[in-house]
Amino acid sequence: MSALTARVIVNRDLVDEIVPAWNTLLDDAAQIEVFSTPEWQLTWLDSFPGVSPRYVAMSDETGRMRALLPLGVRTRRVGPFSLRALELGGEAVACGDHLGLIACPADAGDAWAAAAPLVRSCAAEADLVRFASMDAAEAAAALAVTSMNPGWAACHPPDDVAPRMMLPPPTTDVLGAFRSSRRAKLRYYERQFASSHPSASVALNDERMPLDDALDALDALHASRWRQRGETGVLADPPFMTFVRRFSRLAHERGWLRLYQMFVEDRVVATLLTLHRRDVASGWLLGWNPAFAKWNVSELLWLHSVREAAREGLHTFDFLRGGEAYKFRFPVEPSALLCRQWTVTARGRVAVGTALAGERVLASARRWRTRAYRVAQKLRRAPD
Repeated sequence: MSALTARVIVNRDLVDEIVPAWNTLLDDAAQIEVFSTPEWQLTWLDSFPGVSPRYVAMSDETGRMRALLPLGVRTRRVGPFSLRALELGGEAVACGDHLGLIACPADAGDAWAAAAPLVRSCAAEADLVRFASMDAAEAAAALAVTSMNPGWAACHPPDDVAPRMMLPPPTTDVLGAFRSSRRAKLRYYERQFASSHPSASVALNDERMPLDDALDALDALHASRWRQRGETGVLADPPFMTFVRRFSRLAHERGWLRLYQMFVEDRVVATLLTLHRRDVASGWLLGWNPAFAKWNVSELLWLHSVREAAREGLHTFDFLRGGEAYKFRFPVEPSALLCRQWTVTARGRVAVGTALAGERVLASARRWRTRAYRVAQKLRRAPD
């Protein structure tokens, strides 16, 4: 392959002009998740004030776009400091996963090499460079071309994980992939819930209510679940909820949206927003009524979503970022999600050092709060 020519696109209107070539690139690229699509990335750009695009586009001698690295510059709060950060598009706040260079596998090495000088140039206006939520191979490629940059100090945060379940053929019940004890327990949960709530049903998208009302239900149930834990949850952030609504409408138009609502009579008791694109289902946002916790409505709705993904012929169910225990009750394999981060100014180094010290203090406080909560729960259950 001939050498690639790279350019940086900093104008939002010019980004729109490459969308047709971007979609063509996705047809052959290794990335099949929804997070690399123009719909996700451009909705992210438009939903969060202050994000400025730095899209690095690589083309061959014929002018055909062979790779794209969506980046953005925005203000990021790090400890008590506000830093200018150069980040992968679609990750911050929106929580996109499996991000990075969009390219055919055969072009990836040459594309990263072509992009590296322009990444360094874009970093000159930032305090922090952060490439988060990358798969292991992508993180290794990014590290190979950025690790030798003079003045960059590595400060990589801990790795994360995105558990994934391989789905059986459409004619096979997904419960067959579970251990026998877990399979029996899930069937018990299903029987108990059906017996206690014979009117229960699951609706999809706008089957029983307008899509905006279904998203309102997701917002309310997500908030109630986190409020019980003394926290707010991500949907309490207005820009994030704006992003969710905008992207969900687009995903609905594209046929990607699977917004499941579990009803008991006319009451929504649980909601799960899943995204289907190509061979992958991505479970994104969950909300459920804590009053129905004893019937395990959240787990039953996850199971319904997994079954529907298998029925539609998808190959993988991705539980996305986070190692929460409930995900590992499913027969999943942990897929590493890595963050590679560098400070490029003295201000950035001070901010990151201060934030790490603060995180250690908060982690200790959270452990003590959890212990106090457990003790209080035991005292409430104790007989008088």
